[in-house]
Amino acid sequence: MLFVDPEKTPANFANTVAHELHHIGLAAACRAEPARAWADTSAAAQKARDWLSAFGEGLAMLAAAGGPGVHPHRDSPVSDRERWDHDMGDAQAQMREVERFFLELLDGRLTDETEINRRGMEFFGVQGPWYTVGYRMWSTVERMSGRRRVIEDACDPARLLLDYNAAVAGDPAAPRWSAGFAARLRTLAAGSSRAAGDSAEAQRP
Repeated sequence: MLFVDPEKTPANFANTVAHELHHIGLAAACRAEPARAWADTSAAAQKARDWLSAFGEGLAMLAAAGGPGVHPHRDSPVSDRERWDHDMGDAQAQMREVERFFLELLDGRLTDETEINRRGMEFFGVQGPWYTVGYRMWSTVERMSGRRRVIEDACDPARLLLDYNAAVAGDPAAPRWSAGFAARLRTLAAGSSRAAGDSAEAQRP
C-alpha cells in the first residue's frame, strides 16, 4: 500500500504507481524466463549481473512516462524536473563511476559484501545513475531500435548497455561505455552476440 501524500497531484500519484507496478511486473516476468546461457558463470559475474538489474529503475521511469517522447517528470514538481535535467547532463561522469564499480567487481578488487552494497546503493540516491543513466539507455534504445528491443533487453541488462553503445555509435558527442567495459559486458550478456551491435562497438576506440 502507498501512503497518499495530499500534496501529490493525481497525475503524479498515477506516475508513482505505474513506476512501482512496473518493477513488480518486470521481476515476475524475468523470474518466469527460461534459464539463460551465460558466457561467464563466475560468482563475480553473477554479482555484476545482479547489480546491472538496478538499471530497471530507468526502465520503470520510461514505462511510467509512457514513452521516450514524454518527460519522465512531466507531472512532477518543478524542483524534481530541474534536478532530473541537471543530473541527466552529468551522464558521462555518472557512467564512469558506475563503470568503475562494475570493473572492480569483475576484476575481483571489490569483494567485501558490505562495501559492494554501500557502493551500489549510492547510485540510487534520490534518483541517481540507476535512474538517470538507465533512463538514457532505455529511451535511446527505444528511439533508435524500437520497443521490441527494449523488451528483449529487459531481463538482460548487460545486453542493454551494448545495445545503447551501438545506438549512439554515430554520435561522437553522446556519452557511452568504454570499449574495455563493453568487452566485459559481452561475457555477461546471455546467448550469442548480436552481430550488428557488437561489431559497431568493436570499432569504438
